[in-house]
Amino acid sequence: MNTTRFLVPFALAAALSAQANDYIAMRLNSGTSGAPPTLSCGLPFSCTPPGFTVAPGAPVDVIILGQLNGLFAIGASFDIANMVCLPLGAGFANSLALNPGNIITVVIGVCAQTDNGRCNGGTTGVMRLLTVPAGIPPGALAFQAIGASPLSAGGNGLAFSIPVVMNF
Repeated sequence: MNTTRFLVPFALAAALSAQANDYIAMRLNSGTSGAPPTLSCGLPFSCTPPGFTVAPGAPVDVIILGQLNGLFAIGASFDIANMVCLPLGAGFANSLALNPGNIITVVIGVCAQTDNGRCNGGTTGVMRLLTVPAGIPPGALAFQAIGASPLSAGGNGLAFSIPVVMNF
């Protein structure tokens, strides 16, 4: 009996279901408040989002680290109570944390600047993402990025960033 033939599918399934490191990184900030606390690729992925608070009328900036000249998108959802942790399988690193039925596309772009060795070669640089409207009732908005990335199993694919919740 060839045990390799039986072990390989189990090893592949374990590799695909395991959470990869965060191969793209997203950090949102407003003034001195932001999340996650550091901007670094390779942080252990978690579907539990770090959060920060923004005052009404304040600008919110974002920076993405990803594959040089690779596409990225940032999605958002007001549905904080129904966030998920959905692995999408082969070709995707990490999990989708935003409820798939309630995602709003916020921005699509390219990591066209050099990241000076912090990640996979590319960054967006600091971008103004939005300004929280003055007079908005208190609430929260969750963000998550997806972008081109090398995969831990080899080759290239897409990776989800750690999600972030912005309270306002």
